[in-house]
Amino acid sequence: RRLAKHLRYAARTSRKLARALFHAMVRFGPKLERQQVLLGRFVDIGAEIFAITATCLRAQSLLKEVSKSAEVRELADYFCNSARLRIAHLFRALHANAGRE
Repeated sequence: RRLAKHLRYAARTSRKLARALFHAMVRFGPKLERQQVLLGRFVDIGAEIFAITATCLRAQSLLKEVSKSAEVRELADYFCNSARLRIAHLFRALHANAGRE
């Protein structure tokens, strides 16, 4: 159940990332390629979403094989919760002015 919760979060967040990228494309137009800090944050968010998905899928496959299922589940849950915090920080940083030239 906990792993399914993280996978649903990854699906919702990937849609949120797509919307944010679309809005950045509308806002900056062709000049978006010069906004390297902003693009870097988009990439970091995407990498974190991928890491959550990969962690949950690997943990799910390990749960079928390993007898220490509680430890696997707790470790995957911890990683996904910390990735959520990093993603929230990166989304807040999308609106920061530090990357402006």
